[in-house]
Amino acid sequence: MNLKTEEAEFTLNRGRLTVNGSFITEAHLVARIGAGGRKWANLSFWASELNEDNWGWKNVNGTCDGRFVKLGKGGAKKCEELSISLGMSSATFTAGNWTATVRDVVQCSEAHEQMGGRSAPAGEGVAFAFRRSLACARAPSRGRSTASTWGSA
Repeated sequence: MNLKTEEAEFTLNRGRLTVNGSFITEAHLVARIGAGGRKWANLSFWASELNEDNWGWKNVNGTCDGRFVKLGKGGAKKCEELSISLGMSSATFTAGNWTATVRDVVQCSEAHEQMGGRSAPAGEGVAFAFRRSLACARAPSRGRSTASTWGSA
């Protein structure tokens, strides 16, 4: 999972607090799938594709096993062991015991109003969560050399 962040500045608490930070605006997943990991999935979640009502028809796109994928509100797709499902403004990618969820972040109501009724600046903020990291799922067991799995130790 690769995440893109963008800088943002806005005020809260009736202008008494200035927030200068960053928001995640894109999430890109690259995974090896299929028997022996011989196929590729390349999928992206684009917060910029969410509309003013915080949902979109094409906020996830990419390829899975060489086939084009475009999903929006309520969409779902299964590609080998990878499942992709979308809610209103969220996407969940699941493979085995690994899950990544990306969703639009709705800021507190005052900031929400200051940003034109959108979520993060220009409607482009997302949050993500992992149920289990892929690195943990592929980590070598105790007593085994890491050289064969991770390269030279």
